[in-house]
Amino acid sequence: SSWLEVSLEQADGNPSGVGGMIEVTAGEDTQTHWLTLGASGLQSTKPVRAHFGLDAATAVDVSVTWPDGEVSSFADVEVNQAVRVIRP
Repeated sequence: SSWLEVSLEQADGNPSGVGGMIEVTAGEDTQTHWLTLGASGLQSTKPVRAHFGLDAATAVDVSVTWPDGEVSSFADVEVNQAVRVIRP
């Protein structure tokens, strides 16, 4: 089973892109994940990243809508890896 993990990075006061939306498309199927902060136990924070389960996909298209609405898109991203999208 294929997967992709996506995290965001930008230079402003929100370096992890919290509030951004990540869409991953494999064929006709699109999955959406909004980046949020959340607690995961006493005084700890979950990592700010999105994990997508992709069945048998070998490559996907990734679209990031940053918190201010700007969009970055990437085609034919290989699966089974963690990627960091850095805002240009």
